[in-house]
Amino acid sequence: MPMDDDRWADYYAYVGSRPVRPLFARALQEFGEVTPGAVAVDLGCGSGIETRALLEAGFAVTAVDSSDDSMRILGDLPDPDGRLTAVHRAMQDAALPSARLVYAGFSLPFCPPERFDGLWSAVRASVEPGGVLAVDLFGVRDAWADEPDLTFVTREGVLDLSAGLDVRSVHEIEEEGQAFARPKHWHRFELVARA
Repeated sequence: MPMDDDRWADYYAYVGSRPVRPLFARALQEFGEVTPGAVAVDLGCGSGIETRALLEAGFAVTAVDSSDDSMRILGDLPDPDGRLTAVHRAMQDAALPSARLVYAGFSLPFCPPERFDGLWSAVRASVEPGGVLAVDLFGVRDAWADEPDLTFVTREGVLDLSAGLDVRSVHEIEEEGQAFARPKHWHRFELVARA
């Protein structure tokens, strides 16, 4: 079951030393060489692990999260040349910049279903032509699929969402695993595409 807002600090401590997620690594590989001034968005940046990696790769980063704890973590990231912009808002309410790379790892499903279409349109619009989009989406067989405030999709839904994009990969993952140290049945899609 998803966490209450006051549990995020514990979650960020729990995942604090993990490596970047495989979806993120594939997105960077797909992106290739980072040119000066390239902008990336980390949507639902959470513990800041991928935000840090984007900064280290040379991007100017807009990191979006609604959690106070996430904003504290971002404030501690090294940013000597001012390439990090922290946006303390719900992702569906944030104004997204034009970007060469948009990454949303395990965040989009937490958008309420009635706001998802608007958020998805904003995400698509923010990716510059030729830019890379990498997102996780939860599938309908996920253990949390009966949660009314989360968004779930079918494989056909993923294809509909990616219509008009140059899809580089769609990995469907269904497995038993952990969710903040609790067992959970995961069903999700990892999408990497170019605009």
